[in-house]
This record gives sequence, C-alpha cells and structure tokens, in this order.
Amino acid sequence: RWFLLEGPVHTRLLDSGYVVVQGTFRRYDMTNLLAEGPLLDVEALFDAVLSLPFVDPESLSVFGGSGGGSLALDLACRRKPASVAVGEPATI
Repeated sequence: RWFLLEGPVHTRLLDSGYVVVQGTFRRYDMTNLLAEGPLLDVEALFDAVLSLPFVDPESLSVFGGSGGGSLALDLACRRKPASVAVGEPATI
C-alpha cells in the first residue's frame, strides 16, 4: 500500500496517467531459491492484468526492486512485456 500511495516510482507513474498494479507473491524458499512459486504468482498477476479490457497488451510494462526485480527479469523471459525496469540488486 505504501508504494502505491507514497512510493516515488509508483506515484510518478500514476501522476503520468499510467495504471499501476502492486502485487504480492509468496516468499522465496530459502532452501531452494530456484523454486518457481514466487514467479508463478507474478505470472498470474501479469496475466490477470493483461486480460483487463482497458489494458493495451503492447504497452504492459513490469517494474520490480530487489527480489521483485529478479522476478521482473524472470517474467520478462517468459511473457515478453513491452518493457521491464528493475531496481536495487535485482538478483537472488
């Protein structure tokens, strides 16, 4: 909620007229960081947003920071969004 209301990236995108969706995903399994649970959650959210009638599929972009940045990169390999931006280390 904080990101959507006060986060510098999200509020700038909203102020510019973009639709912004903030999702949550299951925690990484620290004994198996390659487990796909978090990525499956992000893929489901991406597909749900893509199915909305007011979303232009050619303009759907993904942003994430830290572990979310890593997921954004993984998602980009599978779903081919219009663009992807990552912040912080974006690596696990």
